[in-house]
Amino acid sequence: MIINRCIKCGKLIHEAGKCFWCGNTVEFTRVNTNVVVHDNVKQEYSQLELLLKNEKYDEILEFSDVILEWMPFCSDIFWIRLLAKHKCNTDEALIYKGFSCDYSGDYYNAVLYADEMQKDIYLSVADKISSAKVSLVKCIREHEYKEKYNTSIMKIQSEYDYEIENYRNKLFSNWEKLNQVENKMAIAEKDYLLTTYEYKDALDKVSQSAVAIQYKACTLERCSATEYQWFVSQFDSLTLQSDQAKKNLDSIEKSELIDDYDALIKKRDEFISKIKEDIKSMKEYEDYVKSTISEIEKIEIRHKLALDDVERCNFSEVRRLIGETSFVLAFKEAGIV
Repeated sequence: MIINRCIKCGKLIHEAGKCFWCGNTVEFTRVNTNVVVHDNVKQEYSQLELLLKNEKYDEILEFSDVILEWMPFCSDIFWIRLLAKHKCNTDEALIYKGFSCDYSGDYYNAVLYADEMQKDIYLSVADKISSAKVSLVKCIREHEYKEKYNTSIMKIQSEYDYEIENYRNKLFSNWEKLNQVENKMAIAEKDYLLTTYEYKDALDKVSQSAVAIQYKACTLERCSATEYQWFVSQFDSLTLQSDQAKKNLDSIEKSELIDDYDALIKKRDEFISKIKEDIKSMKEYEDYVKSTISEIEKIEIRHKLALDDVERCNFSEVRRLIGETSFVLAFKEAGIV
């Protein structure tokens, strides 16, 4: 591969449109390199640079297999294979995509058979990838924090204790008021039963007396005028007592006691409705908190996977997660321009 020296920063790089060290795009000096090409693969070797430029990666791999049979110690071929396997046509593109130096046979062989200039380039690419990993980890952490911050988690953290206490106080307050109303209802029911019992008991006694008088009248063979008057007066008295007891019962049904009881029923229903609404609100808040926690967990999983990708030097997935702008900034922080 053609090696150039950047006039601006003095670094050695493979021929490309830009120096990834300083960003220079115009001033390069070609460095002479001597590669002895075997006669049997001169044609294949001569096409590699053009194939790489045109991104013909499958053809590069086919040609490289043939070339390595005759030139098994050619560092350039292993480096071109490394680029082709990662679908990159420049070292800069390879840095941005990332690859694991520790698990790449092509990288190992490229360094193993490299001369000093080649080794300088290969090791500088590896150093840039290492720097990019550090910068990307920092960027992923910041991106994770921003995503979490944009959820409701901060709001929940600041208000959670207050909201729970507020819901609890409202619920127990309404529950206490409901108990008070139900206690008043129980007292009112007791008063009603005691009051009506007196008049119902009077009606029962009138009924029993009427039956007794009727029985007595039926057993008489003859009834004198005095006895008749007695029966009439007894029935009149019983009728009067019965009417009075009924009037008293009717007056109770229309009294303030019933009105008060109806008002208590209305209050009870209102508090039951409020308690149901309180429970509903608490459930909605619980669902809101659970939803936010679930969202946070998904964010953490995504960024944990991104950190794993960085560790494996799979930068493409990280690029999709954090976005192009953040990705480029991370590489600038790593000294790649």
